[in-house]
Amino acid sequence: MRTKSLVCGCVILFVTLVAMATPCLALNLIYGCVKSNGDLQIVSGPNQCKPNQTPISWPAGGGLTEVSGWIRYDGVSVLGDGFTSRYDDPSKTYYITFNQDFTGDPGCTISLLSSPPPTAFCSIIGVGPSILDVECVSYGIGLDGTLVFQSNQVGFAFLCVGNVN
Repeated sequence: MRTKSLVCGCVILFVTLVAMATPCLALNLIYGCVKSNGDLQIVSGPNQCKPNQTPISWPAGGGLTEVSGWIRYDGVSVLGDGFTSRYDDPSKTYYITFNQDFTGDPGCTISLLSSPPPTAFCSIIGVGPSILDVECVSYGIGLDGTLVFQSNQVGFAFLCVGNVN
């Protein structure tokens, strides 16, 4: 009985590892189906084309590299690699420096993490081949009825994509 459990456990572990590795391998290719009129349909995996379509695949990214991470409210990186981060209190700015320069300005996006104040948002205020600068603020209504902005420390995630040297 003990041997059977061990064998079953090994089989389950093997199947789990293969299942976990398969999506990773699939991320390295983009799959498509070419219709008879030349139109291309992108599909999520192999063997999804109809009989009258030609299946194709090609490497994903076309040489693009991504750098991504989660930055805590105090500027400390809690997830990701390929960069360093810090928060500068006097300027109220988060500075992210890439370990390897992009060949030009990367395409970057950011998203708030955790439970920020409902009026908080972050903006990219600087991007370059080696840097991403982010400022987070929240807004409210002043005593005189005008819109007032103030710096706010919140956690955020970022993703930058581009070619590297």
